Amino acid sequence: MLSSQGKKLAQALGMLALPESNFICGKVGDFPISIYETPQYQLSLEVAAAPGETAPSRVLEDALRMELPEFSGQFTVNQMEHGFRIATARCGYGKKLKLVGGLLGALSRYLAENRMVPCCIHCGSTEPVSLCQCGEGMAAFCEKCAGECAEALAHSAAERKAKASSIPKGILGAVIGALPGVILWLLIYRVGYLAAVCGLVMAYGAFKGYSLLGGRLDKKGVAVGTAVSLVMLVFAMMLCYAWALLDVFGPEGFGFLDCFLAVPTALALYPEVLGSFITELLMGLVLTAAGAFAACRNLYRKSNPSTVFRKVL
Repeated sequence: MLSSQGKKLAQALGMLALPESNFICGKVGDFPISIYETPQYQLSLEVAAAPGETAPSRVLEDALRMELPEFSGQFTVNQMEHGFRIATARCGYGKKLKLVGGLLGALSRYLAENRMVPCCIHCGSTEPVSLCQCGEGMAAFCEKCAGECAEALAHSAAERKAKASSIPKGILGAVIGALPGVILWLLIYRVGYLAAVCGLVMAYGAFKGYSLLGGRLDKKGVAVGTAVSLVMLVFAMMLCYAWALLDVFGPEGFGFLDCFLAVPTALALYPEVLGSFITELLMGLVLTAAGAFAACRNLYRKSNPSTVFRKVL
């Protein structure tokens, strides 16, 4: 998602913010330009441009550094086959606004002075182009390449829909994947703590395990991964209480399995133990839910990349 800083930047620049895809879009003169915000809040500016009648007298990077000496170390320029990509360093909002505004102004002058023309980022055609969202990316396409991209994405979406995940294998993968989180939970609990990292490891392992053995993390995988995370959390808590019982009754000849099987009885007979168990379980649910949300969101996006195609500008 586009950060609040990114949205604010788009508004200040008079450009279009696309929060769901981390892009800011607009135009530099006649040239469509897309700005991608990375998870580290850095920016990547991309513009498709073809040479005019004469070759540029200077390379773009030299021209930008000459015009913006105060920002010389804050950006890099990569010349692509049919355009340019400018990456900015991470900085605060105020400096970022001045940097991007300066880059856009200098870029506009460079393109005009060298009589460059808008083109398709894919084939270099100078026919009319449109800025399009193509799956996870944003680029300027001619009509032909836009059609090909839309067709390819539609085919990819159909293939994914036809390839459903395997629930039995996915459940097995989720259980196996959650086990390291259970072990970590048990070890950290023994020293008197409940740590968010335990819930994160447990949830991530469950979703990742489903993805690996089930085929991919689809909506069924999200439901299964969530259910397995909750069940494994209860299992982890029961292991913790079984270990506590073992400390008391172990010297009398009871084994760990005996203590584990006795946990439900202890919860039923001793209200104070049940209250403690429920409190710690609820705390564990909060920690696991926090980890599950982040783990699920990231893995689901990787397993189900966007197949949206639309013209933006």
